[in-house]
This record gives sequence, C-alpha cells and structure tokens, in this order.
Amino acid sequence: MALLGNIIWFLLGGWLLFILYSISAIIFFPVFLPLFRIAVYAAFPFGRSVISKKKLDKYRELNGNDTENSAMTTIAGFLNVLWIITFGWILALSHLLASIANLFLFFL
Repeated sequence: MALLGNIIWFLLGGWLLFILYSISAIIFFPVFLPLFRIAVYAAFPFGRSVISKKKLDKYRELNGNDTENSAMTTIAGFLNVLWIITFGWILALSHLLASIANLFLFFL
C-alpha cells in the first residue's frame, strides 16, 4: 500500500517538492545533506516514520551529544530566518498544494 501511495504522491506533487528541496540544498550548501534527506522524504513519504523530539533528546542524552549550548545555535537561528525568507514559504505552499491534489484524487 505504501508503494501505491508513494506513486500517487510523487505524480501529484512529490516530484515538485523533490526539485524544490534539491535546489534549496544546492543553494544552502552547508546544510546540503539534511535538506537532501528531507527532499527524498518529501518525494516518497509513505512507509517511513518520523522520530519524535522526545526520543531524539533521549538518544542525545545517552550518547552525550548536547547541542543546545553550542555556538551552532546562533548559526542555526540565522539559517532558519534565511530559510523562511527564501525557500520556506515556497515549500510550505507546495506541500499544501500537493496534499490538496491528493485529497481531491481521494474523493474522486
């Protein structure tokens, strides 16, 4: 069932999301790898799972990866603002349009 969902999703907007995320990954090269992973997830979302922040924090606590008090938080904040101004709103709108297209297909 996940394969069928992925095919329908990809045809009705997943390809556009993949292209937009890939372009943004090239422009925001320092964060290329996470953006490309999101691009693949946006193209084929079914059959995958998302990890909750609670589980991620527990994993970081067990492995000693504390990133909340590092200098990276300032850079991450700047990149978040830059992301919203440039590609964030475009990708949010694209996700909305792709989901509406899939919703209309569901009710046909």
